[in-house]
Amino acid sequence: MNRFTVVEGKQSFLYNHFKEYNFSSCIATDTRLMGVVAMKITWTAKKSRFRLCQIIHLDFSEYGIDDYMEYFSAPAYRNFSPIPSASELKSQWERVSGSLGGKEIEISLGVAVQLIEGALRTNEKYYRYHEEDVRDFREHTIQRIHLMLEAAREDASYSACSLSSATKAVCLPSLTPSETINYFLMRMCDMDYSVASALSNLTTEELSHIDGWKYHMMTLIHNQIRKADEENTYHCTTLTQDDRGYLYARITLSLDFAGGRKASRISDIRCNCFQRISEAEMAMHMKHPEYITVYQINCDIEDLDLDLSPMVFGSQMSAVPNGILYLRYNESNAHVNSNNYFMNNDVYGAYLITPQGQLVLMSPEIMKISTMELDLASHYFMNELELSGRYKFDTQVFQTFCELPGTRFEDILQ
Repeated sequence: MNRFTVVEGKQSFLYNHFKEYNFSSCIATDTRLMGVVAMKITWTAKKSRFRLCQIIHLDFSEYGIDDYMEYFSAPAYRNFSPIPSASELKSQWERVSGSLGGKEIEISLGVAVQLIEGALRTNEKYYRYHEEDVRDFREHTIQRIHLMLEAAREDASYSACSLSSATKAVCLPSLTPSETINYFLMRMCDMDYSVASALSNLTTEELSHIDGWKYHMMTLIHNQIRKADEENTYHCTTLTQDDRGYLYARITLSLDFAGGRKASRISDIRCNCFQRISEAEMAMHMKHPEYITVYQINCDIEDLDLDLSPMVFGSQMSAVPNGILYLRYNESNAHVNSNNYFMNNDVYGAYLITPQGQLVLMSPEIMKISTMELDLASHYFMNELELSGRYKFDTQVFQTFCELPGTRFEDILQ
């Protein structure tokens, strides 16, 4: 008796298209020390010259795979492909990788597979705590990722790679003592012990049982480093943030320079203080200049096409309570190489269009905000902008302004 079976068609998300392709290349960002890596994996069809490209954003702190897209160059798959064109593929790659501050490097398929599997483990650990839409995205995307991993292991170019080798492939090859300390504390705050141990002589087990350390997910927002009297010892005044507020810590670190000054490793960590502080106390510690320029928009805000500016076009757009925010990031993570590290120093500048018809520019450096102003002045829409004022603040006010719906900048001044 004949039996009927149902098979997945090629327009199905559950069909393994990757088995019709050979691995071609993988471009990644060397930003694993920041806790994230962007990848662009390219496959070439076995029977034609058509391509299949994947863009994947890996977050090793909490979300695992938190951005994923595919592009098919074959016309038969155009309706199936979320990315409709090669130009859109380029734009999406710039969006996903551009804010990470790293360099693009080529990695092997084995390294890519190991990194993706590491991100999947992160997702498995934390997905239950995420919002419903994040869980839905995870469930949908991971099905597709597993199909790709299945095809990858069968590919002729695949060679298994260890976790430590894969991690090293997407980390900076050498670090200053300041970078070693700041990256180490970032990874500790993210409970990312595998990479924290790669920066130290301590094992992941030892790092997960440091006396006085607060063992839950945090973000390092400020770290001030000063040399101690003892040789190769440094004192850190550290501010972190979790979902309950802010924490203040005093941490002493010892460095091992046996491999050279550009290959220092954390040999000891001691927590002398780790306590909660108020928002007002945090603001006192976070004194940091902000330069702000305010324009009145003399046209319908929907007609103000800031994307005509190359500086704005290369920014990351998002909705905030008080309007539409464009963040432009620095091209590198040089801000980590500092004895006075601020998380927000990875931002070159910001543009906020408010529903009240204001365009507000912000940058932590006067030269950068001057460049942002000159860039706007070179475009025709400058005729629709009227300068309202330029300001310098010793504390951070821009983020507060972004979070207050219906607020004009004059209200902040009052």
